[in-house]
Amino acid sequence: MQSSKLYTWIDIQDTIDSFFKEEENSLQLQNLTFRAYWDGLNISFSKPKSKDEIEGILESIFLSRFVKLDAEKCNILLEGNRGFPVLFEEVIPDELELIPFQPTLSRAPIVASKETTNFSNRNANDKPVFFAFHSFKGGVGRTLHAISLALNLSEKHKVLLIDADFEAPGISWLTNKSISFSDFLAMLHGDSGVEDNYESIIKLTADSLRDDSTEDENLFVFPAFRSLKSTSPILEIKPEHIIKFNSNPFFLTDILVKLATELAVDFIILDLRAGISELSTSWFLDPRINKVFVTTLSSQSVLGTAMLFRLLSKFEKQNNLKNQESPLPSIIISQIPKSSIKEIEYNWGDTYSQETTLSTLRGAYAESFLNLSEYNQMEGFSDLTDEQIVGRLLGPITLFSQEYDTLKSLPDNWEEVVKLIKQNELDKKLIKLAENYPVSEEETSVLQELPALRERLKEAANKLIFAETEKQDDFLITQPIRNLASGFKTTLPIAVVVGAKGSGKTFLFNQISHLENWQEFGEKVLGSYSNTAIVLPISLPANAAPVDIRSFAKIPQELLALKPQSNIEALQINSIWLEYIKPDIDLSIKEDLTNSQWREKWLDYIAWAGGFRINENGVGRGFLELLRNEKVKVIAVFDGLEDLFKQFNNNAKQQAALESLLQDVPNWLESLSERYLGILVFVRKDIVSVAISQNSKQFLKKYENYELRWNVEEALRLLHWILNKFTMGEHPTFSDWKDSLGQKSENELVQNLHILWGIRMAKNTSKEAYSHNWVLGSLANLKKEIQSRDIVRFLNSAANKTLSTTDAKIVTLYNDRILFPAAIRDSIDEVGRNKIDEIKIENQPLKEVLELLEDQTKNIKFPCKPEDIKQIVHESGVRILEDNGVIVLHNGEYYMAELYRRGMGFDYSRKGRPKVLYF
Repeated sequence: MQSSKLYTWIDIQDTIDSFFKEEENSLQLQNLTFRAYWDGLNISFSKPKSKDEIEGILESIFLSRFVKLDAEKCNILLEGNRGFPVLFEEVIPDELELIPFQPTLSRAPIVASKETTNFSNRNANDKPVFFAFHSFKGGVGRTLHAISLALNLSEKHKVLLIDADFEAPGISWLTNKSISFSDFLAMLHGDSGVEDNYESIIKLTADSLRDDSTEDENLFVFPAFRSLKSTSPILEIKPEHIIKFNSNPFFLTDILVKLATELAVDFIILDLRAGISELSTSWFLDPRINKVFVTTLSSQSVLGTAMLFRLLSKFEKQNNLKNQESPLPSIIISQIPKSSIKEIEYNWGDTYSQETTLSTLRGAYAESFLNLSEYNQMEGFSDLTDEQIVGRLLGPITLFSQEYDTLKSLPDNWEEVVKLIKQNELDKKLIKLAENYPVSEEETSVLQELPALRERLKEAANKLIFAETEKQDDFLITQPIRNLASGFKTTLPIAVVVGAKGSGKTFLFNQISHLENWQEFGEKVLGSYSNTAIVLPISLPANAAPVDIRSFAKIPQELLALKPQSNIEALQINSIWLEYIKPDIDLSIKEDLTNSQWREKWLDYIAWAGGFRINENGVGRGFLELLRNEKVKVIAVFDGLEDLFKQFNNNAKQQAALESLLQDVPNWLESLSERYLGILVFVRKDIVSVAISQNSKQFLKKYENYELRWNVEEALRLLHWILNKFTMGEHPTFSDWKDSLGQKSENELVQNLHILWGIRMAKNTSKEAYSHNWVLGSLANLKKEIQSRDIVRFLNSAANKTLSTTDAKIVTLYNDRILFPAAIRDSIDEVGRNKIDEIKIENQPLKEVLELLEDQTKNIKFPCKPEDIKQIVHESGVRILEDNGVIVLHNGEYYMAELYRRGMGFDYSRKGRPKVLYF
């Protein structure tokens, strides 16, 4: 074996150690102990080992360097042909020295078999939950983030924050306490092994910490030293001194758990020494503690962190410490420029990232902590490639922290540091790391009502599926709705509201139309509002309820009072829309009208809806003159264009009508010196792309603030709003959020929705996918869009399937959530099928392409080659699918969005699924 240089006794012991670490040689170490000194190698052995057998082993290790001088004496030749004596001693088995198990990265003084060891079988999710913050380098923000997590958790829980960085104690500079962590260690060392004394030390320490507690009664700060301003930070009794002669190698973890229990805290947060230090190994190497590694993107910090990953993994494997319940370490990548954080976060979670720095960290993490062959067998991972598994696992446990100018140089005052952290909301971002903590006492009463909550959720979601056609007293105010109200506080709105089908366009159209006045809409959204204008619905969607047709058909009394010059018979019909406007549109799209002619037509329709000279042509400008003379303001509102112009994708006449309404009419109204007529057009995004013949991207850019898009935060807000309004409104956690929902961060929203679907798609302690990632990812299309209708339909289906579950084991296993994992998974199929059925009614161009695909479900699987799909739907069909987010081309293959794939029944062609919206 020997191939490296042998200079000293250290090289001798290293070579022997390396030999026995190889699996095929490890059994030969039984009944043997090797201890190298500066002047020779001592070998102790017991039967059945013999001296001859050991000499054979030494020859295998050192080859020709092992020399037998005579029957009794042997040497190992060092460099320079220097002899290193080998001495043999036979002992009885009980006298044979073994390697004691200790949490240390230092080399053992001997090469021998290891002692068996026992320590408490504590789960990482047991209370108190234990976090240890570690970093390879100082100055990366480790202490800052440890404090931030402690502050966030202390809002609802009791927390013990410990400064265990005895060489550079950052937390200790901020405090002045009557007892310190170093005091605690010294007391433990002085009473080593006396269990009753430990109890008295714990009580004394707990009482002192209570006396020292800050204004935040939930947070106990345990500094490394009492006062750094008056004493030097010299640690006389070190952690390794205490554990050296203790039979429990993780005694210091267990004693801190006892202290936390005495204080009744839920979380322990430990700020460890940077680098590789024996001051930290007692906790760094404990497999029961949640590790948090903090690094910047600098090369040295990343490479050092990767080395820490490997050291930790090596120790766990050598000592057989890793098990299914061991938590995966979390990562904080800090000091990222604000302008870069989104891109870096995307690349980190993206399974196809080739970014050098990130891939170094990802690779080291996967190599150290992830048994990918094990994940390949798990539900939720079995259809993913190895790289995708890494991306899915790392996404939820990685926090990206931007660079904060105000936090670069911290004051030496605790209150000021807390103030700065809260000003920058760093504490709120850290909650992501603590998602796995157990259900709090407060939630227990709610969980007892789970069957009733499921029933209420099913009924509420069922009602909301059809909310487009009903007036609602309340609706979720998203950012686009807020932009629409705030953007037109003083002027009449002239805007095109774009959104996919199911994004809430018709719902918002109905709410604005039912309110009848723009001021009422503004007040509902923003509160105080003074811009008054009559809301006048012009066109209605095909699925408009009869009550809406009757309601919207009524000419507002304010306009009737203007004596609009229409005949009495026309004014008394049930629906101007159905009787006059829609039939005229149907006739007009058969003619070759120019855009300007269509503009006059649209102005006529607005006049007719206002009761002005109904069914007469060329009257739109006269109606506008009437409004100006009477000082009356009107907003014309349009919806249902996809029902009017079903051939918009390939019919030039319909495209001309649409382009005029979307572009010519708004531009003409904007050009008027006085604005008495405004316009709101609700339209699908794919219609805009076809109808606007030139610069459609510039057109969409103009109205992007009003586009109804459901990103991750808005989707989570909708889920929370539904629970708040219909299901759990009386629960304190939800009712307290009612007025501040718009200000909650994504992490806060995710955490509060654990009661809906749990933390993971199995037991919360499992390694299955995070529930919110799985659900929203499955509902999203490949343009990263989620439709509100799909969210509501999912809730209805999942609640119904959960209520239908009769397996007592499942009901008991998941008594911490409203929806069961299996019900969630099965509901995606149902939502997908409903989506396909609705598309066939509402989107004619997409319907035609999907029907061609559906005939090939047995012949084509996704991902597929471009030529496979183009043979079925041709180039134009592929473009329609891409525009609607149904498919995307990646690395030369087409992938299909999960909701469509499952809705149409397509299989995978191989392992691997593209990133949709979330991992």
